[in-house]
Amino acid sequence: MKVYTPNWLYIKSKHSLKDGAKHVRNTISTSKYLSQDLKNVVAGVICRNSFFAHPGIILLCMLKDERPHIRELAARCIIKSSESSSNGKSVHVFLPPKLNFEATNYTEMIDWSSITITSQPILRDISTDVFKSIVRDKKNPEWNFVHFPCHTQVVERCVKLVTEATAEVYGFQNRDGFIRSTFFSQSIMPEFDHKADFKPLPAD
Repeated sequence: MKVYTPNWLYIKSKHSLKDGAKHVRNTISTSKYLSQDLKNVVAGVICRNSFFAHPGIILLCMLKDERPHIRELAARCIIKSSESSSNGKSVHVFLPPKLNFEATNYTEMIDWSSITITSQPILRDISTDVFKSIVRDKKNPEWNFVHFPCHTQVVERCVKLVTEATAEVYGFQNRDGFIRSTFFSQSIMPEFDHKADFKPLPAD
């Protein structure tokens, strides 16, 4: 409750993609009270799901940070990345980064010195002049990016359904069949509060 509930409320209030890195940092911070054996379990789960600690997401979060020096640092990294001659010559593999669980700020969660920063798809429509103005004028100019939620209730429902499938059947094919049949049933009977709502499934 000390981990899930505060983070759930924080995500519900700040559900933009630009807040994703902060949510990862908050999860790490709120789980520090756990015993060491539980920490080891939780740390593994956080590491496997640390996609919002990807350099591109952290840079986006930094660009929208209230601190001017953090915004400037992100802008400099993006400008340097856009000027790199290596961009666009290979396929980028999106992998969860190695996390620093002792970080005191979301900007310190990854080792920047060991990472090659590449151009970010979410920022590709933003002019380089915007980032240069952040560095030059020390201000945060008006600019927008494509807004995606970092977490939705649809995701929660899918997690719940996958958990139920795991408890009911064994094996990937069986779980997949369980989930698909559940979705199909829900599409025919979106509500089932009374007997009148019952609709028999069509025969094959």
